[in-house]
Amino acid sequence: MLAKELGPDMRKLDWIIIAGLGIGFGGTLFLNAILVPQVGPLGISALRVGLGALAVWVVVMLNGRAAWLSLPQLFHCLVFGVFMFAIPFAVYPVSIGYVTTGMVGIVNAMTPVAVVLVSHIWVGGERASWSKFTGVALGALGIVVLSVPRLISEGTGEILGILFTLLAPLSYAVAMNYMRKVSGTDVLLLVAVSMTAATLFLVPVMLLVEGFPVVTTIQAYGALIVLGPVLTGLGFTAALVMSRRVGATNASLLTIIAPVSALFLGWAFLNENVDGFQLTGMIIIFAGLMVIDGGFLRRLQARWA
Repeated sequence: MLAKELGPDMRKLDWIIIAGLGIGFGGTLFLNAILVPQVGPLGISALRVGLGALAVWVVVMLNGRAAWLSLPQLFHCLVFGVFMFAIPFAVYPVSIGYVTTGMVGIVNAMTPVAVVLVSHIWVGGERASWSKFTGVALGALGIVVLSVPRLISEGTGEILGILFTLLAPLSYAVAMNYMRKVSGTDVLLLVAVSMTAATLFLVPVMLLVEGFPVVTTIQAYGALIVLGPVLTGLGFTAALVMSRRVGATNASLLTIIAPVSALFLGWAFLNENVDGFQLTGMIIIFAGLMVIDGGFLRRLQARWA
């Protein structure tokens, strides 16, 4: 989530890491598109979060962190894992069946907007200011702009795909607010346990709905390795480390880089069309993120004052 405080000065290496993570997170949608023809959406979600959990547990053990949690903490980690990992990771591959990876990436950039809305109505959550509501309005306008070509062409399937994709940002927003329940838990341990809980939640549902996933191509195996341990497990770990190192505001640049990466990868490797409505909608949503952030506008005003 975008924060108001300014982070510490960033070195060139920090910029490279942030940019790399943003490109990588955008690439998760591209990898989902590779896996969709072979593995069902629940299978992709379960394999991704399960392999990611294994990678994070390795990091937890190497850092010597205690792995003991009380029963209430375990319960809260389960709930957090369902909303933070299980639901969004299942939504993405389903959405790709109806809209392009670039479109999914742009809609996912609505996460900070969704956080503002959910926080405003959440018991004990942060009440939104008028500037944040303005950012929310810009985000909603961006989604409308994305939907215009589908309304003109009567592509109801794509419109429903866009609306369905919004479940992921909303799920993230619920998770961000629910995280108060586990505020005293080590963050890295929280991610490891939550990913494990999400896996345990997803596997039975996957087996019941889709059966056991069957992967047959080298490309799919490669996609799973990069998507699970690397981008989901180690990627989340690196993002947390960078957030503490350079500050939440600087780390939030991931929110802008990721959809640009998804849009480019879809255009370059999946022959997905990028039209003016997509670019305009993305720009409007980014403008909303800047308004919600507030710090960006203050820095810009101070620079030209």
